[in-house]
Amino acid sequence: MKTNIFSCVISFFILLLFCKAYNTSSLLETIKHDLQIVNNSNFNTVVNKFRNEKVFAVLFFKKSNKNIKNVIKNYNDVASKFKGILTLCVVDCDENASLCENELSLYVPDYKSSNTHHFLIYPINPMPKFVFKDEITESNIKKYTYLIPSKIDIIKDTQSFNVFLSKHENMPKVLIFSNKKKPNYVLNALSNSFNKKLMFAYINNENEELVAKYNVKNLPTILLLKKNKVVDTYKGKQNYINIFDWLNVYSETFVLGGGFDISPDKTNEKPWKFELIPKFTKLSHGDICFKKADKGLCLIYLKEGEKLEKSEIDMLLSLKEKFKPHIDGR
Repeated sequence: MKTNIFSCVISFFILLLFCKAYNTSSLLETIKHDLQIVNNSNFNTVVNKFRNEKVFAVLFFKKSNKNIKNVIKNYNDVASKFKGILTLCVVDCDENASLCENELSLYVPDYKSSNTHHFLIYPINPMPKFVFKDEITESNIKKYTYLIPSKIDIIKDTQSFNVFLSKHENMPKVLIFSNKKKPNYVLNALSNSFNKKLMFAYINNENEELVAKYNVKNLPTILLLKKNKVVDTYKGKQNYINIFDWLNVYSETFVLGGGFDISPDKTNEKPWKFELIPKFTKLSHGDICFKKADKGLCLIYLKEGEKLEKSEIDMLLSLKEKFKPHIDGR
């Protein structure tokens, strides 16, 4: 009799554990591919470690929260729309009480007694996290895409473009031509995803000289440059996933740790290498006048003042064109 009672108790205990595990998995199993499930063990490595470069949103819930299954389903649908753009996470507070206490207690003091889920936005450091109180919808989440940092150079004129080209000459460069004044959140997110692998430049179509140089006919246009030559033009849909897949082909060579140093303090800008009439200085003379070669023609035009007149530019370009057949292939 005692054996039967003991067996029943053990069976009941196992059943409780099974039901608990099943209940948790049934809530989360449908979102594993679109949301990052975080817990006591991985929160620091998933979220805190990358607060300097990424924006996170975290849903904290308990299985007893009102209508939580539908909330999670809607959250998952939103996550699929922002895949790669924002990192959307979810925490089960029944299983991770200490994490929820650490993250929520200051912002939602009564979270333990409330019968609802809670949602925090984590901008990049040093901005503090904050409570998101609106309904979790695509349009409401989109309001916070302005928090995504941008690593895109805004090109104002030809001179700034030449400076851009001269940075890390071996790194592939992405040129984005648009009729908008600034890049959108999709482009900003892409620039973050390929940080230290690709360099991005944003060029407004009012810069007619660059539009003509790259024969841009439609807007937006995205070009991929390698060693100052266009190697590909993007022809797909203007969304994050499609553009990411296209760019990823050209970024694989520049994975960090491969010996490619792009530290800001080690950047040597060489805009003269991309100017039609480069200025001869202490820094530029080696690149302009064959530092490592003992043959070739180097013509130096001396004048007072910094700026060339249009007549002088035309004269020098004409002279350059006259000697071009003899210079090419040196």
